[in-house]
Amino acid sequence: PQIAGITASKGNFIPSIVYTKNFENFSMLGGWNFNSNSSDITDLSNNNNSAYTVNNPQLAPTLTGYGLEFNGGDQYASAPNGSEILSIIDKITIETMIKPYDINGQHSFVSKDKEQQTSRGNYNLKITDGKLEFGFSVNGPDIYFQTIETELPIIEAGKWYYIVLSYEFGTYDKPVLLVNGTETALTDWMSDDNGNPSTLP
Repeated sequence: PQIAGITASKGNFIPSIVYTKNFENFSMLGGWNFNSNSSDITDLSNNNNSAYTVNNPQLAPTLTGYGLEFNGGDQYASAPNGSEILSIIDKITIETMIKPYDINGQHSFVSKDKEQQTSRGNYNLKITDGKLEFGFSVNGPDIYFQTIETELPIIEAGKWYYIVLSYEFGTYDKPVLLVNGTETALTDWMSDDNGNPSTLP
């Protein structure tokens, strides 16, 4: 996919103005513009958590300038020094612009500690067979990963999407998800056959 940039913020956005961010108690925890082919990507927040690219993703034109083009395999960008800062457990807003080439199967494009999904403060935003899916770690007798997704497949290959997701943890309300400025319907939180919240594979 091509990705123009990502921001992670503490606080809820007010989804009233298309393509304009209005934040309540807004505090950017991390922001990275993928508009150069440098292997180091400066953090736009005040937390100095620079990201780095792996296996040389290529610079490609976007709707607003340039972004990085990843091969969907061994290319990615990582901001490894923000584990504690980005372990958001109260309110989170994620904003990104993506252009996927493959929408079949599962494709993560924002992930906090994907390899340790059962740790508190982890979350994941991905495409699953054309649907957008959000998941996060939940504390209980055991720590599990709970997920929710769009009711319908809304993502098509080869098109640009501006995505903003906002969620307040602990409320079990649904997140607010804007896709190209339009609020998008979500399923209920998903459970397995035993009634337990779902766990990502």
